[in-house]
Amino acid sequence: MIVDKEILKRVLVKWGIEAQIDMVHEEVGEFQSALNKYRRGRCEIKEVQEEIADCLMMFQQMRHYFGAEQVDFFIRNKTKRLEDRLADPEREVL
Repeated sequence: MIVDKEILKRVLVKWGIEAQIDMVHEEVGEFQSALNKYRRGRCEIKEVQEEIADCLMMFQQMRHYFGAEQVDFFIRNKTKRLEDRLADPEREVL
């Protein structure tokens, strides 16, 4: 799900890019913590899902700020590279 561009603009105008970059760091840290807890059986999957949602929303803000078209270009290239690696029968790890 993509957050509406107008909401992304409003967030960046209201709080600014510096504050939102700090929030990216915070949300990614919470995601890492949730994954570690999940792996050890100390949290439910819904906690991981919520942290994924938080990170995706922050990443969408960063994508908007730093240039969605260029970010999408890199995503397409990296997806193609991954597809090529999957097709290589000799390749065992990324």
